[in-house]
Parts: sequence; C-alpha cells; structure tokens
Amino acid sequence: MDRELSNRAILSALFWNNIKYAIAGRWLVPGRHLPREDHAVPEDFFGICIATAEDPAVDDYLVDRLNDLGIRCARLDLTYSGEGAAPERLLERLLENGFLVCLHLVQPFEEAGAMKTAESRERWRGFVARVLDRHGARIEILEIGSTVNRRNWTGYTPETFMAAWRIARAEAVRRGIPVAGPNITDFEPLYNIGVLGLMRRFGVLPDIHTNNLFAERATEPETFDHKILGYTLAPVIKFNLVKKARMLAQIGRDFGVPRTISPHVTWSLKRIGRYLVDREEKQADYTARYCCLTAAAGSLERVYWGPMVSRREGLIDDGDDYYPKIPLVTLYDTIPGGTASYRVRPAFDALGAANRFIAGAAFRRAAATTRGLEVHEFRRKDGMLHVVWTTNGNCAAAADIYGPEALSGASAFDRSGAPLSGPPELFTESPTYLLWPPASAPVTLKGASIIPHIRIYNRPGVVHRTVREGIWSGICALPAENGGPISELLPEALEKGAGKEIMRNRRNCVWSMDHPHDPGRQIVVKRLQTRRLGKKLVQSLRPARAVRSWSAANELLRRGIPTPRPVAFFRQHGRSGIADSYFVYDMFDAAGSSRQAFAACAEGEGTFEGITADRLFEKVAECLHTMHNRGVHFRDLAAGNLLIGKGAGGEPELCLIDTARAHFFKRPISMRKRLGDLSRFAFRLDENARRRLLSAYMKRMGRRPAWWMKFPFICYDLKLTIKRKLPRKRLTPRKTRP
Repeated sequence: MDRELSNRAILSALFWNNIKYAIAGRWLVPGRHLPREDHAVPEDFFGICIATAEDPAVDDYLVDRLNDLGIRCARLDLTYSGEGAAPERLLERLLENGFLVCLHLVQPFEEAGAMKTAESRERWRGFVARVLDRHGARIEILEIGSTVNRRNWTGYTPETFMAAWRIARAEAVRRGIPVAGPNITDFEPLYNIGVLGLMRRFGVLPDIHTNNLFAERATEPETFDHKILGYTLAPVIKFNLVKKARMLAQIGRDFGVPRTISPHVTWSLKRIGRYLVDREEKQADYTARYCCLTAAAGSLERVYWGPMVSRREGLIDDGDDYYPKIPLVTLYDTIPGGTASYRVRPAFDALGAANRFIAGAAFRRAAATTRGLEVHEFRRKDGMLHVVWTTNGNCAAAADIYGPEALSGASAFDRSGAPLSGPPELFTESPTYLLWPPASAPVTLKGASIIPHIRIYNRPGVVHRTVREGIWSGICALPAENGGPISELLPEALEKGAGKEIMRNRRNCVWSMDHPHDPGRQIVVKRLQTRRLGKKLVQSLRPARAVRSWSAANELLRRGIPTPRPVAFFRQHGRSGIADSYFVYDMFDAAGSSRQAFAACAEGEGTFEGITADRLFEKVAECLHTMHNRGVHFRDLAAGNLLIGKGAGGEPELCLIDTARAHFFKRPISMRKRLGDLSRFAFRLDENARRRLLSAYMKRMGRRPAWWMKFPFICYDLKLTIKRKLPRKRLTPRKTRP
C-alpha cells in the first residue's frame, strides 16, 4: 500500500477538509430548505434497484414490473459470487432490453477487509476488468463504493476503501465508462466533504457523486430532522429532505463533481411500525411524497428506489422471512423464493404514478411547504400539475387552498394514479394529483394551511367530508361508496334519533342510537357541555372538547391503539370552546370496564366474563405498554375508561374511551409519564392487583419494579383523597333536548 494513503493520513485529511469547508462558510446558505424554483425534472429521474433469484422466470417477472412502472433506469449489484450466475444473467437481460443500467460492483466483506494484501487487490482488479470487458460498453454508469461510512457493513477502513476505489476507477477510465461514488449512506455530509476532498487531492474524483439519501430517521419526508441537533433546534436549522438534497449537490459541485444521484433509498416497514399501523399504506404515502420532494429540490440528477423485491423494505413482498446479515443498501444481489409468493404492495403503484406524473415535467414553485401542507406545482406538456398532501394525521380543506372556481376544471388522481370522481374536499397525508388543461393557471390562496387542531386517520374505504350547515361546522367520516346524506348526522337529527337510549346524563349527555345510514350499526353520541364559569373561561382558549375527542381518537387509531372509530364531530361557529359540541363514534360491545373486571377478580371470582385474572393483567399491560411506546400519554387513564370485550376465541378485547386529554409525541414517553398514567389507572385497585399490574407492565420493558415506583401511586392516592374531601357542588341530571 502507498504510505501516503495510510489510515492516519486519510483521517487527518478528512478532518482538515471539513474545517476548511466550514471556514469557507459553505454551510451557511439561507433558504436551502425550500425547493428551487423553475427547473426541469429529467425524463429518467426515477430508477429502481433490482436483484433476481436462481429461477430464470424471476427475470421475466422483474422486466414486466419495470415496464409496469414505466421506469427504464435499473441499478444492479454484482459481487464475486454473482459472476457467471443469476445476477449476471439478469444484467444481460436488462441490457438486451434497452434498460439504462447502473452497475454497482461490490467486494465481499472479507475481501474488503483484506485489501492491504496484494492477492486481494489483484482479485478485485481482475473481477472489475472481466465484468467491464463483458458489459462495460453497454452500461450507463459504473458505481464503486458501498455505504463506505459503515465499516461494520462493508469491512472497509479509509485506507482499504481508497485502494479499492483507485483500482476500480482506473479500470473504468481506461474503458471510458462514467464512474459514480463513493456511496455515502444517509445524510452525513462530513463524510462527503472528507472523502471528496481526499479524492480531489489525489486526482481520482468520480464523474457522479452518490449518496443514499434516506429520510427515515426524520419519520416523514417533509419534517426537519431532529436527530441532527435535537427536537428543539430542528425547526431552527431546518434540515429537511430538500435542504439535504441541495446541500449534498452543492458539496459535490464545490469539489468538482457537478452531478449527484441517490442510488438507494427506501422506508423500512419495521421502522414505520414502531409508531403507526397500516405500514404498507404509509410506505406508499412516503414513496410518493419523497419522489415529489426530491424532484422539487432540483439538485439530484436521479433517485433510485430500492429494493424492488424484499419482505421488509421492498415495493413487492417476496413472502419470505429471510433477511441477510448485511443490509440490502450495502449489497442487494439476490432475492429468495419464486414469483408465486410475490405480492405487489401499494408503494409499487405510488412509485409508478410519481414517475408518470412528475418525470419530464418542469417544476415551477412550491405554493405551500414546510408548515404541514405541501402544494407543489409542475408544468407538463398536457397541462399544469399540482401535487397536494399534508403531513401525517393533518388535513387541509380544498376551500382554504383554492378559490371557488379553481378546482372546477381539474382532473384528480389518487396516490396510485387512479382517477377520482372529483377533487377531494379534504386533502390528507395521502398525496393527490390535480391536473388542469394546458391553458389553465390555477391560483392558490395566500396563507393556505392545514386545519388547526384536527387530526385524521386516513384509512382505505373511508372519505372525510367537511360540514358547514347553519350554526354547525365539523367533519364526518363516511363510506367511500354509498354514504348517506350528512344532514342525518347533524346535531338536530341526532337529538331526535331513532332508538335513542340514554347512557349518561350528568356533566355530559351520552346516548346510543342506530346509525342513520346503517340501522344495524350502533353509534354513541356525546353532547359535551361546559356549565361552570371557570371551566368556560379555560375552554374559551382551547378547541372544542368534541374536536379534542375526535382528534385524539383518530390519532390513537393511527398508532394502532384500540378506541371506537370516530363518525363525526360538530361545533358551533365562533363559540367552539364554550358552547355545546357533539362527538359521535361507533359503539364498542363491552362486557364491562377494567375497573369492574379487576373488582370481580379481587372478590375471589377468579375470572371476568370467562377471562382469567392472569390473562387480563397481561392483556392490559400489553395494551398500555404499546400505547406508551408509541408516544401516547393518555392523562385520563381511569380504570373505567378502558373497556373490556370478548374477541375471537374468547380473547379479551380492549378499548379506550374519553380520549380528549391525551397528549401525543413522536417518541416513546418518559417513565414519569408512564407511571403517571398507571397511578391513575390503579387508583381503585387493591395492593395485590397494583403489584401484579406493575410487574406485568415492567416485564414488557425488560425491567423489574423498583421500590421508588410506588411514589407516583401514593401521591395520586393522596391527591384524590384530599380532592374528594373538599366541598363540591353536586351536579344534577340535565334534561335531554326534545
């Protein structure tokens, strides 16, 4: 090895390259978090990473799927074991069919670690030379380097990577093949600055700068990355996907590499599932949103989505539980199983739609961005295109974004490119494509934004309709097909509902009744009222209680926490905080509350509705632990607010009610908040039941109850005891309205 390329010399160069870059002020460019206006999106902007199996029929399947997507750019990984085997067979098939191939040559882990030896270097040189002699004249790009900032994945040290890079680059240059690299993974620009600076110093720069621009750690494509300097500073430094793309491209240009691509990016279903259900639906949303934002950024020449086929990350599920030790972003050269087990996911259609609508268009401007609502405008040959969506759980009214006549000439398409009957009343986290004829110039309203305080669980088969009738405004969740008239769900109609049965009539009035659109379906109507002056003063500063109940219930469902499905909410114009409001939700068939169940077990019955005490404690602990891990601090977790029913096979089925006080976070909540919820829940439980519940809960955290964990329970007991001894005005039942 050259002494000038020792690890110490390389690390020193990496350090000083970053110092010089910072002193030059290249980090401090304002406005890079916003898309660059008026630029063309390349026709071949989108590509995809593919691999094959031993069965040649898989090659046919992959080519058909590429044609379905309309994507002509494919990236294929090839390592020593793939030479003369299935991966090279697929490579030849792609080249024969005219696809633009980015060939990614990858050293095996053991060989990368042995690059200090002459034998290993010669094996690498021979492999590169043989592959390029056979295919080099027909490939579009040769990529060298694979997640080089992850030594545990690749086996490279700085010294051995530079050795491999110089050998492969020399072989490619000798044959006139464009070289891409170094394949930094995730957004870690210190590595990009250091490695490109080192390559420039030794005259071995790539033709194309590559970085796997993942955005998973920010949870959503649009949000500012909290993992750079924390949640507090994230909105200040504003490192969102657009800023990351623009900065990486700028780093490439500063070091003499004008072209930048992202060769591998995806969303892991496992990561999505940490906080949200409907993982595949969210993967599809993120795919469409990511594609639009990277096209709007105007900095990347191409984005390869990948892998195409994989159980955990792919656009197509391979139906196999196998996952390799080395992540697919480092080496994706084979897939298990055969085509009979493959299943196309919604994200596949989302990528195809993004390619059809966005590739080859001209980005004009972002009519709204970075504040929960995204509206991006593209000019196409066949008209003007808007891509509209909100961040997770939010919604925006079409009337707040466009003028009265703006949407009349627009054709609407959903995330997968399927035509809609018309533009939606509410835009949600699932992108909508709006296309106007060529002569149209749709105008967006200044200050367009999301509807504040409203959360939506955007689930398939349900459409959300806005309501503004008389003194009432609100939102209804209706079936996408055959939904009845909204007038039958308005408060006046609910007050006179058929089959009305009063369940409670004290502080709030609660009754059950038949659903006006589906007589066989029971719903619960809760009239939320504020009668005390002090409460009215506080409530006047907050959203209506029905709004808080609706939003909390939707957010719980988004996170997979059981609660009755919301049907509607209604509030009065101008008096939303203090006037009566209505929250309507589906009836949950409960055998009783957890309070009743624990009381029955404490009295020696041993079971409640056939559910044993041990199973009950385990099920409750599981539900509460999942809720807390998904960032929910319930804050009103009385035992009476956790209902228990009997599910399939006699298993206990749980359901949370009275959700209005819940707070939500983007990370698991602290132990203090967890114990706060548990102390409320256990207020009426005896000491033995408390101990069993806490033990079952802590077991799921991999811990044992500690002595200090008793203090939150003692403090809450004392608080409630004092509160109940204070004089209090007794509430009298309020007559129901006719």
